[in-house]
Amino acid sequence: MTVEPIHIFGAGLFARALAKALQAQGRPVAAFLVSGAPPSPQIDDLPCRTLQAQDLEAAPLWIAAFNHRHDSDYGLLQVLDL
Repeated sequence: MTVEPIHIFGAGLFARALAKALQAQGRPVAAFLVSGAPPSPQIDDLPCRTLQAQDLEAAPLWIAAFNHRHDSDYGLLQVLDL
């Protein structure tokens, strides 16, 4: 049985913990996706890139953002009609 890889929206500690938990359960993670410029091209050996509309068709998207800061930007999710 082939298991579809998962995109994770977020690149902070919560997103990284989710990726590790998924991988520990044998679920592949495709990439970390963020709304702005990626903090790094790779995080924990996984690609990190800006969310694009085609990412939504390529793999399931799990949202793992735990930001309570006033400058957190979820505008791209709204633009993509999530």
